[in-house]
Amino acid sequence: MTSFDVVVLGDCCPDILLSDPDAQVRYGQHESLFRHGGLTVGGSGSITACACARLGLNTMFVGAVGQDPFGQYMLRELNDRGVDTTGCPELEDAPTGFSVILSRGQDRAILTHTGAIELLSRRHLPIDVLLAARHVHISSYFLLTELRPGLRALLETLKPAGVSVSLDTNWDPTGRWNADLTSLLGLVDLFLPNAAEACAIARCSDAALAGPKGGGWSGLAGSDTGRGQAVAGVVLPDQRLGVGAHAAGDGADVPARIEISAAGGEVIRFDSADDSLPDAGPLADLGSGEASLAPRRCQDLTDAHATPPPPGRALGPPTA
Repeated sequence: MTSFDVVVLGDCCPDILLSDPDAQVRYGQHESLFRHGGLTVGGSGSITACACARLGLNTMFVGAVGQDPFGQYMLRELNDRGVDTTGCPELEDAPTGFSVILSRGQDRAILTHTGAIELLSRRHLPIDVLLAARHVHISSYFLLTELRPGLRALLETLKPAGVSVSLDTNWDPTGRWNADLTSLLGLVDLFLPNAAEACAIARCSDAALAGPKGGGWSGLAGSDTGRGQAVAGVVLPDQRLGVGAHAAGDGADVPARIEISAAGGEVIRFDSADDSLPDAGPLADLGSGEASLAPRRCQDLTDAHATPPPPGRALGPPTA
């Protein structure tokens, strides 16, 4: 049996991207035109898995798809990027989920049909593979409605086996922002919300307060999760690969280009319609057995989920 550095559990769905800084969407059967459009690998879990593979980690992804063209597209694209998809169930009774991303300037709206995403459950998981992995990453927690009830038992199985665990909730479409997070965070080594998600979970308006040091997890995870344990690390996006994360350009490109100034002044660039790519930095440390969660010297992640490395090209140092 193959032993993986990282196994990602999460959403497997394509993104249909529409971008125009001046676009307006109107109902009443009005047709709205966008300057840019495209189809690409989507889903926080899929994107994170591709980025981990690009960083040289032996990566498996587990996410449910339907037996349809979108499902085949996702499995093919993930395989082309070096991600093992043998753990992905192909469901007969549900379509592959997908998202339509409407991007205007630096803002976006995400319209998602969950389809098979929410049907991934404990019975689909390759438990022996998870137990043999270095690290397990859970993404799009709030979309995994069938898997969520069994996650605590899963984590209680993984932790004694020495498997580290990270969690990226992504957005909660219901707006409730708990769904048993309290019972999980004490079992999580690394928690990876973005600033908006951290504020919503902590029920505060200041991202600087949305974490253990600011007291933002008080009553949710805080210093005590009911098991006398605190989540080991909370990493917001500008900490994942370094500091000074910002969107480059005028927002007209699809996907959006992000540049991160990492440790030592290096600039790491990547293209993404999602903010999950930076998860790969700290996950690379955990997946490779590194003890430190400090900013990692990463390879260039430019278009990591949309463009596989050329055949025979060694992954080199970051490109400024």
